[in-house]
Amino acid sequence: MEMESQLSDYEKRMLLAIEDVEIIGLRPSAVKHSVKLSTLHDRCAGGQDIRTAHQKDQSLTVEQEDDLVNYIIERERAFQPLTKKDIHDFAQALSSVNGQVCYIGKNWVDRFFTRHSSIELKPSRVIESARKRCVTKESLSDKEKGDQVLARYKNTTKAEIAVCVIPDFTAHGAFDDCLQSSTSLDVVMHVASPFYYSATDIKRELLDPSIVGTTSLLTAVCDHAPSVKTVILTSSFAAILNSYKPNTIPQHTYTESDWNPLTMDDAFQNTLNGYRASKLFAERAAWDLMDTRKPAFSLTTICPTLAFGPVIQPLSCLDEINISSQRIYNFISGAYKSQIPDTGVSFFLWIDVRDLAVAHVKAMEAQLTARGNRRYLLTEGYFTNQDICKIIGRWFPEYQDALPSCEGEAGGYPKEGVYGFNNSRATEELGLRYRTLEESVVDTVRSFKDVQRELTRLVRN
Repeated sequence: MEMESQLSDYEKRMLLAIEDVEIIGLRPSAVKHSVKLSTLHDRCAGGQDIRTAHQKDQSLTVEQEDDLVNYIIERERAFQPLTKKDIHDFAQALSSVNGQVCYIGKNWVDRFFTRHSSIELKPSRVIESARKRCVTKESLSDKEKGDQVLARYKNTTKAEIAVCVIPDFTAHGAFDDCLQSSTSLDVVMHVASPFYYSATDIKRELLDPSIVGTTSLLTAVCDHAPSVKTVILTSSFAAILNSYKPNTIPQHTYTESDWNPLTMDDAFQNTLNGYRASKLFAERAAWDLMDTRKPAFSLTTICPTLAFGPVIQPLSCLDEINISSQRIYNFISGAYKSQIPDTGVSFFLWIDVRDLAVAHVKAMEAQLTARGNRRYLLTEGYFTNQDICKIIGRWFPEYQDALPSCEGEAGGYPKEGVYGFNNSRATEELGLRYRTLEESVVDTVRSFKDVQRELTRLVRN
């Protein structure tokens, strides 16, 4: 009785609330006794999940939790990490196997990780880092991606390289603050815009980021970056290729003078048209702005074909690699085991991503010495899926069981032939020398193996 008399009024109410949690639930108890909900939650939870009259079977059994732990680890080893929501939903399903409708609270996952410290690092370093196009559909934050890129350049300072996060390219004045805070800029490079076949809103996911993002950046350079001498814009062969023609046009040779005749209405027919239109109209918009604003800086647009080559971007699973590299990964993963697919609708040209990067630098250097608006078509030459299959088979015998048969006509060139190309402008003016397809494919596969080893290390540590 003496101890009870020494308790404060708030503590007495808290003790009464704790008793009532089992009867009426957490929130009603907090309201009834006028105590803070979060404090009551912490006092009740301890090492167990809160059970109330309305949530009697909230916790999983020991066997169910073991199943969940094993499932999480299996998914991580397969480079398909789960988000907290995935884990929560899976726990909900496990708790309902006996036919009862149970409720797993939103804080259950955090307490689950506390109980299972062996997987404690995985949610923070792998699961929560899963990016779009992984199984989880979660996005790694732009700031984290920037920090991971900076980590590759350990000998640089913030004065030499920094990250400016643009949350939404399509927002009005999206680039203004970034350019206003950056003094003495000489060059601006605007590189590849997003493309993924899973896009469901073509305007929001493909067209606007590319078109509005491009015009927004160029407008900001005009208005807020008077020191800029040149802008390098990554366009695409998609802005050159004639999408109305059949798969191939053997009698035609593509050059920088060609433009894809797609209309905006065509863009909404499918995601491939949406991507092609996004690159086409973004580049058109850039040249239109140059005509209307007549800025002091020059503009160079670079139109690369499909880009292969080793991956270096931060990855938390191999499912999130870019569309071009996915083609090579599908061979070693067994996705093409039954038969080599057709090479594509109309893309039979390629370039190594490292040569593409060099082209950007050389274009920048050329413009800083002798400015003038330019457009470049970049490609090493032709390729087919059959070529890729044969290269992997020669260099990586460990993937023989995953590869389809490389013989026959499957995955080869169409019988009617393919269109021509002329990449002499880039070769002569920029002095480009291209890697071979064999070198590019081999280096790409090796980079996949490096990523797998690193992800395995993260999962095991």
